[in-house]
Amino acid sequence: MITVVTGATSGIGRAITESLLGRGDTVVGVGRSQTALADLALNPLFIAIEHDLHDVDGLVIKLSSTVAGLG
Repeated sequence: MITVVTGATSGIGRAITESLLGRGDTVVGVGRSQTALADLALNPLFIAIEHDLHDVDGLVIKLSSTVAGLG
């Protein structure tokens, strides 16, 4: 399964991300912290998108191209 998680770098979003990765799911994680995204990206099932959710249109573009690349 492929799941998109916003706020993947901290709090509930991080917990959900780690849980999904732990069960073998692919996670497209959106967050603002490059450091936290890089830490999560050590798992090959994690795909990082650095983005601030205040720019919804930009996020849609990034997500569309990322998901399309996954097949």
